[in-house]
Amino acid sequence: MAEQRKDLVALFRNICRVAPAATQQFIKGLLVTALSSAEATVEDVEVTLTLLYRLGEIVGEEEIRMGTGMLGELVPMLLSARFSCHTHRLVASVYLETVTRYIKFTQDNVQYVPHLLAAFLDERGIHHQNSNVSRRAGYLFMKAVKLLKAKLVPYLDTILQSLEDVLGQFTVMDWANKEAKFSSSEDGSQIFEAVGLLIGIEEVSPEKQVQCLTALLNPLCHQFSLEKYFCEERRGNDPTVIFSVTLISWAKDMVEFLVLINQIVGKFNSSASGILEDVFPTIASRLSLILSQDAFSTGPAGNTEEMRELQELQRTLYTFLHGMVTHDLSTILLAPTCRQYLETIMQLLLYTSCSHKDILLRKACVQIFIRLIKDWCTTSKADDKLPGFRVFMIEKFATGCCLYSVLDKSFDLRDANTLVLFGEIVMAQKIMYERFGEDFVVNFVAKGLPEAHCPPDLAEQYYQKLQGNDTKAFRSFYQSLIEKIRQQQNGSLVFR
Repeated sequence: MAEQRKDLVALFRNICRVAPAATQQFIKGLLVTALSSAEATVEDVEVTLTLLYRLGEIVGEEEIRMGTGMLGELVPMLLSARFSCHTHRLVASVYLETVTRYIKFTQDNVQYVPHLLAAFLDERGIHHQNSNVSRRAGYLFMKAVKLLKAKLVPYLDTILQSLEDVLGQFTVMDWANKEAKFSSSEDGSQIFEAVGLLIGIEEVSPEKQVQCLTALLNPLCHQFSLEKYFCEERRGNDPTVIFSVTLISWAKDMVEFLVLINQIVGKFNSSASGILEDVFPTIASRLSLILSQDAFSTGPAGNTEEMRELQELQRTLYTFLHGMVTHDLSTILLAPTCRQYLETIMQLLLYTSCSHKDILLRKACVQIFIRLIKDWCTTSKADDKLPGFRVFMIEKFATGCCLYSVLDKSFDLRDANTLVLFGEIVMAQKIMYERFGEDFVVNFVAKGLPEAHCPPDLAEQYYQKLQGNDTKAFRSFYQSLIEKIRQQQNGSLVFR
C-alpha cells in the first residue's frame, strides 16, 4: 500500500502541473465536504489534508505567500478548520504539517496570524490530547516563530497566556510512570526555545523582555522542591525506592531548567543579571541537597540510573557556572542572597578541578577559577571583592590543582585533552602570580614544591620562568618539571 501511495502521489503531482486550477478546485471540494460532514472518516480527512500538503510542494513558496489561484481561499479554510475527527492522532498530525507548509501565506496576510497561532496553541496542536501530537506541535510552532518573528510580537501576551499551563507543567514529572510529559527530541524545550526566540527579537522592548522572562521563570523556580513528590498515598512505600525515583525526576527537571537559564545568559549577557540574581538562590538551595553526594563513583555503584542523573546534573551545573562567569555575571555569586552558597560551590569546583575523571569538566572548572580571580582580585589585597578568596586560591587551588593533581599518575600528559587542561593550569599560575604576587610565590615555591620533593634548583628555575613574559616557555618548563619530579618519586607517592 505504501508503494501504491507513492505512485498515486507522483500521479497527483503531474496532474497538478498540467491542470493546476482544476486540481485546486478539486481539493477545495474535498475540504468543504470534510468540514461540513459530521461523519467524515479519518481516512477521507487524512487524504484531503495530504493532497493539500502535496499541493504546497508543487505551487512554490512565492505563490503560497501571495495566495495565488484558489490558495487565497484554501489556506484560510485550512487555518480555521476543525474536523469532527480532529482528535485522531493521524488527522491532527497531518493537519499540523499542512498548516506549517502554508505558514508563509500569513506573511502578506497578517489578518490570519491569529488563526495560525490558534492552530498551534489550542487543542488542535500543543494542547492536543495525544502527547505525540502536542510534542510535534511544539516543534512546528518553533519553526513558525523563526519564520514570522516580528509579526508575532503583537500577540506575545496571548501566546504566553495560551502556553502558561504547558510552561508551568514542563518540569512536573509523572511520578507513577517515571517519565516526563515531554520526553523525545521534540520535547517541551522546543516550546521554551520558541518563546525565548520571540522574547529576544529587537521589536520587543527591554522592559517587556524582563517582564516576560520574569513571568516565564518564576513559576519554574517554585517547582524545585522534593516535598511535592511525597503525597499521602505513597508514604507506605519503600522510602529508598521513593527517594531514588524522586531524585531521578527532580534531576532531569533541574537539568532542563539550567539549560534554559544558560540560553538566557548567552543571549542577554549582563542584562540578565537582575533575573539571575532572583533565581540563583533557589537554584543553589535545591542543588545543595545533592551536591554533597558522591557523584563521581566508578564501578557498579556509579552505573545506576540515579548516579547517572546526578552526574548529568553536575555537568550541567558546571556549564551554567561557566556561562555565568564568562558573560560578566560573576558578581551574582557575591550578592547577599547568594553568598551563603559560595562555600559549597567553591568546594565542588575545587574537587572537580583536581579529581574529576572527565578532563573537559576539569578544564571548565579551572577556567571558572581563572575568571573569578580576574573579576574579584587585583594586585591589592584591600581591593578584593570577596575576603578569603585569595587565601583559598593560594592554599587550596594552587597546590591541590596546579601541583598535586598534575603530579598524580592519572594525569596523562600524552592525552590531547589533558594537555589542553594542563595549558589552563599553567595560565592559572600566571594569573595568580600577576594578582597575588609574593603571597602566591611563598606558598607555592617555598612550601608547595619542597613538600612535593622538588629539588631547590628546579624550584628556583620555576620562579624565574614564572616571572617571565613567555607563557609558552613557562609551560614547557613546567611540564618538564612535573616529569622530573615524577621520575624522582618513581611512583612512590600518589597525589590526590
